Amino acid sequence: MGSAEGPIRYGLALPSSLSAALALHAVHRRRRTVGRDGDRIGRLLSLTAVVFALYGLLAGSVVPRATFFPASLLNTDAFFAATGCASSSFAPPAAS
Repeated sequence: MGSAEGPIRYGLALPSSLSAALALHAVHRRRRTVGRDGDRIGRLLSLTAVVFALYGLLAGSVVPRATFFPASLLNTDAFFAATGCASSSFAPPAAS
């Protein structure tokens, strides 16, 4: 995929994952307002929203190094230097 990977992740993975997280959170909040707080489905909706948000942030914003911003600052090399772990090691657990 090469140089197109960063823009594709910024344009598709990040916004779609965060949109899914927001939609799931909105469904969870709506269920709470109609008196269904504390049920198993509500907890699963919340958990799924968090997983989508984490996946979107990790897979959608930490991309291979490129010459354009933000990939020139926030990239897989910088993530590894800051954490000592590859960003790809966090995305599969978030996706499962």
